[in-house]
Amino acid sequence: MNTKTLQQCAQVSQELVVRPDWISVTFHPGEKSLIGLARWICQEVFWFQIGPELHGKEYYQYLVPILDGRKRIGSYLYGGNGDTLSFTLTGEAFERIYADDQAAARMARFQRLIVRYGGRITRIDLCMDDYEGNFGLDFAKTAYEQDLFHGRGRPPSNPEYKNPGRGDTFYVGQGTSNKRLKAYEKGIQMRSLNRKWVRWELTLKPGKKVINPQILLRPGAVMRAAYPVMRDMPIAVEGPNVATHLVYRKMVGDANLTRLCNAVNNSYGRLFKYFRDLGIPDKLVIDAFCRPGALPPARLQEAQGDQALTKTEIMRTLRHMTQSPVRRRNP
Repeated sequence: MNTKTLQQCAQVSQELVVRPDWISVTFHPGEKSLIGLARWICQEVFWFQIGPELHGKEYYQYLVPILDGRKRIGSYLYGGNGDTLSFTLTGEAFERIYADDQAAARMARFQRLIVRYGGRITRIDLCMDDYEGNFGLDFAKTAYEQDLFHGRGRPPSNPEYKNPGRGDTFYVGQGTSNKRLKAYEKGIQMRSLNRKWVRWELTLKPGKKVINPQILLRPGAVMRAAYPVMRDMPIAVEGPNVATHLVYRKMVGDANLTRLCNAVNNSYGRLFKYFRDLGIPDKLVIDAFCRPGALPPARLQEAQGDQALTKTEIMRTLRHMTQSPVRRRNP
């Protein structure tokens, strides 16, 4: 590995934690009812609910949403494709799973059921967040130029996708490949105050090989082995725990608060300034717009308990916004 790249890895003591961000598993007919198995995973392994049966897709006759409250976080498909069942959990499902202090035990049960009933992982996404931006897009581009994403066979392609105002994305591999890496500026995409936040995502499909369900228990080991550049990155082998996931949830909560405040500013900022210029007390304005008995906005309700933003954290975000005015629409 290039000396500069090695030094950059060595200077970072903070471990990068990897977790699943998507999984699709196909189960084949056997001794157990596949619909019963899907329901067992949803309701017994996890705590999710089953939605109403819908029209299917991908040559399946039926689609059943997997819900957490009113939020759709996955689905399973059945009735076709050789009587198989396709079971999918999205990134939002895994966000909820890893917020639970029993996450490791639940993931172990899920992994054992996949093995026991012959499930075949047809796609899995892994993600890791670098909140300090130590391994940003410049790092990824430099590593590519130095062939540090090149394993065996042909070197992967690296199309770049520019998304003005929403952050850049750097790809290694094509969308049709069995292995593809994406690094993008998550903080800018989320409109977070932390603009340095970078996310790396790895998508794996089986091709001619089988994806071992053990990946659910040691996702960091798979991420570390994916490309030469990652072997010296400080990647934790095990998946997240409650403490490391709390950091992520706080970052998301802060980004959601910032986006809500920006929306209020864009829509009503001039009106509030008009009231203040007339000498109307700020408290009277706030009281006039408060809705008695209303719940917090849905984006902020998702974080509860230790994951919720504290008063101090909210005040810090508001102070930052007053010091760095948000981008406003044209008057």
